[in-house]
Amino acid sequence: MKNQLKTIRINADEVQIEEFKSQFKLPLEAIFQGYVICNAFEEFVHLYDDSPSCTRIAWTKEPELAKVFEHADGAFKVALR
Repeated sequence: MKNQLKTIRINADEVQIEEFKSQFKLPLEAIFQGYVICNAFEEFVHLYDDSPSCTRIAWTKEPELAKVFEHADGAFKVALR
């Protein structure tokens, strides 16, 4: 499924994946893996756990340890917390 995506969401805008790769000088063979959340301190959401009694969010400076969301809506929901 991930290889078949033609657009991705950045903020609220739909962006063509090929255009995104070109703009950020990514290899054309790069495969979209999902969405991550980055804050103003260049930290990435590493862990997100939401239960009725507690919400936990852990951050990391390492982008490769970021939690990957398959859908933009899931990432937006966590980013708004």
